[in-house]
Amino acid sequence: MKKFFLLLVFILGLPLLINAQDSLAVDSLIFISGPLEQPPNFLEIASEGEVTTKQTESYNYSLQIFEALKDDDKESLANLVPDLDDAISLMTLAYWTNRHARKQIMNDLEGWQIDLQNRIQDSFDNVRKEAEDADFDWSSAEIIQVDNSFKPSSQFAGGEVNIYVKDEEGNKYRIRVGSLFEVEGEWRMWNQFLTN
Repeated sequence: MKKFFLLLVFILGLPLLINAQDSLAVDSLIFISGPLEQPPNFLEIASEGEVTTKQTESYNYSLQIFEALKDDDKESLANLVPDLDDAISLMTLAYWTNRHARKQIMNDLEGWQIDLQNRIQDSFDNVRKEAEDADFDWSSAEIIQVDNSFKPSSQFAGGEVNIYVKDEEGNKYRIRVGSLFEVEGEWRMWNQFLTN
């Protein structure tokens, strides 16, 4: 009976191991599989009020990003940089049209998350330097406009953000955040700053 039970456990557990390509082991045997069918797009299912609320939230986080750049304070962005739990949430909830890309990320989710953190930190420095090289004075910077381009094909609220700023000399600069969106009620930067 004991051998039969072990054989049954092995046979039933084998599909989990075979499907490990869409799985992740973190500290223990935890399997993560995102949705197999594309969920509805946020903009298609959200009410006008929900969209307005999410745009306001995105705008407020854009202000935080601007202030961090203006003050040269990367630490104040810590709450917007995804940690491993955020990455796990994304992989659990997100539908991927490119399953191969998802598989590559899943093979080393912790490494991907650390690389993302590093890219955000490095691009923060690059944006500050690019603006300074163009004689932009961060100390006198103020926002002219914020454009939140919510992705029409995304199941999540958010997308690319462009923050237009000027200094007291009239020099203008555009801050581009590659991807700022909400997963499970938490707004995060899912891509680095993009240079102009």
